[in-house]
Amino acid sequence: MKSNWLIKEQFPERSAELAREVETSPLVAQLLINRGIETGETAERFLGDSFTELPSPFLMAGMEDAVDRIEKAVGSGEVVAVYGDYDADGVTSTSLLCDFLKALDVDTIYFAPHRIKDGYGINSRAVEELGRRGATLIISTDCGITALDEVENAKELGIDFIVTDHHLPGDEIPDAVAVVNPKLPGCDYPEKNIAGVGVAFNLALAVRARLREKGFFDSRTEPNMAHYLDLVAIGTVTDRVPLTGANRIMVKEGIKRMKTPDRPGIEALKTVSRINGGFNSGDIAYRMGPRINAAGRIDGPEIAVELLLSESAEHARTIAKKLDERNRTRQELERKAVAEAIEFIEQNPDSAQSACLVVSSQDWHPGITGPLASRLVEKYSKPAFAIAIDSDGIGKGSGRTVPAVNLYETLRACDKSLERYGGHAMAAGITVRSESIDLFRSEIDKHIKSTGAGTKPGEKTFRIDARIGIESLTLKTVKEFEILEPFGSGNPTPVFLIEGAKIISHNVIKNAHLKLFLDTGEGGAPIEAMWWNAADGVAAPEGKADIVFSPEISVWKNRESLTLRIIDLERI
Repeated sequence: MKSNWLIKEQFPERSAELAREVETSPLVAQLLINRGIETGETAERFLGDSFTELPSPFLMAGMEDAVDRIEKAVGSGEVVAVYGDYDADGVTSTSLLCDFLKALDVDTIYFAPHRIKDGYGINSRAVEELGRRGATLIISTDCGITALDEVENAKELGIDFIVTDHHLPGDEIPDAVAVVNPKLPGCDYPEKNIAGVGVAFNLALAVRARLREKGFFDSRTEPNMAHYLDLVAIGTVTDRVPLTGANRIMVKEGIKRMKTPDRPGIEALKTVSRINGGFNSGDIAYRMGPRINAAGRIDGPEIAVELLLSESAEHARTIAKKLDERNRTRQELERKAVAEAIEFIEQNPDSAQSACLVVSSQDWHPGITGPLASRLVEKYSKPAFAIAIDSDGIGKGSGRTVPAVNLYETLRACDKSLERYGGHAMAAGITVRSESIDLFRSEIDKHIKSTGAGTKPGEKTFRIDARIGIESLTLKTVKEFEILEPFGSGNPTPVFLIEGAKIISHNVIKNAHLKLFLDTGEGGAPIEAMWWNAADGVAAPEGKADIVFSPEISVWKNRESLTLRIIDLERI
């Protein structure tokens, strides 16, 4: 696989000046410049963002009407239902609103849809069930923006509906009591790319402000909104929205709370995720998030909601262990599907020139199509769709992409072969009949090529912040980068290049991962470097190589050590 290494332009004088202005190292200053933060004022604002700087939630379209209706429900004895989604964003959104409403003594129930039995979004059968359980108000989280018929059905049953969502609206929006979505036309809320849990948090923030104004908390305890930021951090990071602006503020504050969590479910989840010592956004993205997502991928997501709402440490530990087991099942199903998908691609001569990979199977679990598509994008550096076909010939698929290709806009342009689709720029879901998959494959390939985005299929591009000498890599240096956290979309983890690194030895782990030991020179202890899912990626692991990597701090038995996470490698 050809790789394209792009080393960002260095500005020694400007970085030295910025370093003096914000009292940091020139290397950290260069990292700020690489992220478009070039003045002392913008750097101080970026580094010092606090919870008090969040935009007013009432700037969000539909918020006033939503708060009016919830205010009416508070203290009235009404049953309010929260309708969520099966991914981590939906699970945390559901947990947050349930936790918040119960703090107001609202009789609250929730519905967490099963991926296979209920499908994505609102369905009328579930609405009817919530009505039978006494709900007179349903609040959707992380879904509902396309639920035109389902909201009408609720109205016919005498149930009011508030839609909260962050997905792109269609030409029509549901005729609900309120539709709260930062992507609605004319919405003044400045952060358009918050996750579903971010919308839910803003709703709770607005409700508290209104009730405070009305004196509701004069004789009772007022909810501390910081208590919910752990849930916001999990949902936001796992949904891979940009960690800038309001998202950065909420995730940053949420991570602070998760270092010493007061929520038993979070503590239990950290334990089964083997998180010790420090804590950052990577722990959410690669350890905790997959376990929460595994609930809805393998079975129903309600077990994850139950974990996050649990008030018992013992009960939370029991549930967390079950989630860990589901995650291991998900990993095994994913490994098998990845091997089958790669075999299909390698044996299909058209795949090398295709602008988008489309793979399908009747043997795949529909819950692993998202991770499978991600793995294919990672390996082949082009958009990919993985589709699981059921016994009726209906395919449910997930798509992932590269930055050059907006997946949602692409689907809008070639949807004739699809039964249904939805999503956003970087991820999407589709429903397609098995007999239409070949047509879909042809349509999407043709469209992407027509835009010019598919002119170099398969070329991997790595953007590198700076060259660095291996002797400069120390714990102290890497710890300085922590002020830039949280890392994620929009604020990427720093990436560096070591040229001519000497590989002393290597180990292959689980027949999949490669651990290298790099010489630091002058008799110093070697540095460990992990290359995940690349055991066959280096023809001769020993010798010298140029290595693209991100530095990490590992903790074992309360001892910190520096490790490198290899992104790419070229032998010299």
